[in-house]
Amino acid sequence: MKRSLAAALAALLLAGPAAALTIEGVTLDDRAKVGPGDLVLNGAGLRTRLGFKVYAGGLYLGEKTRDANAALAAPGPKRVALHMMRDVG
Repeated sequence: MKRSLAAALAALLLAGPAAALTIEGVTLDDRAKVGPGDLVLNGAGLRTRLGFKVYAGGLYLGEKTRDANAALAAPGPKRVALHMMRDVG
């Protein structure tokens, strides 16, 4: 599971910095409130499996980065928003 989380995080980082955006009908805000502070949308992407759209996701960090190791090591809150597009058991 840890490997798949790292792969998903890397994919979201490589998707590039973004403002509020819509992916396949799912709108991701450019900021997320977590605790007393705000996080910024660092990147977003669409996960597909066997040609089916599974989920749209966004990564929120204290500040934007393209370095997965820096994102994991950064102090403070982080948020991954997943919007399921299929029923998954």
